Amino acid sequence: EAKLIDVAPDGTVVDLATGLGGPNGVHVDFDGTVYVTEFGGSKVTRVSPSGELTPLVTGSAAFAANGVVLDPARALLFFTNYQSGVIRSLDLSVPGASPVEVITLAGTAPDGLSLDACGHLYVVDQANADLYRVRLDPSGAATGEPELLASAPQ
Repeated sequence: EAKLIDVAPDGTVVDLATGLGGPNGVHVDFDGTVYVTEFGGSKVTRVSPSGELTPLVTGSAAFAANGVVLDPARALLFFTNYQSGVIRSLDLSVPGASPVEVITLAGTAPDGLSLDACGHLYVVDQANADLYRVRLDPSGAATGEPELLASAPQ
């Protein structure tokens, strides 16, 4: 069964969420809320500290959802679509908001996501073993083409 588990510092294991569709990317925010992408379930889901599941994005916009990272300053949740090379954001401050495309990295399979202190995205391309930086403006929109920072073909 596909599930999300919590491992306490003492080694205690607790099922935080069960019945997920291929959980892959996981991001935990400062209050213990977990954001998880369901690669096989075409979902991006929020898991409250009490274990309540809330689907945030479902269907084609979340197809092959993979990497995920929260930008608390902008209240934006960024996630990747592994098979299409698309990175999207979801405005968590707007109930019922639809995700928007931030950028497409053609010919890539974006996997992991991270943010730096300036609010720019770092994207790992699993297919080509590349690392990109996507500079973002204050609204979370890409300001230009992604920068290839490193390539590790081995």
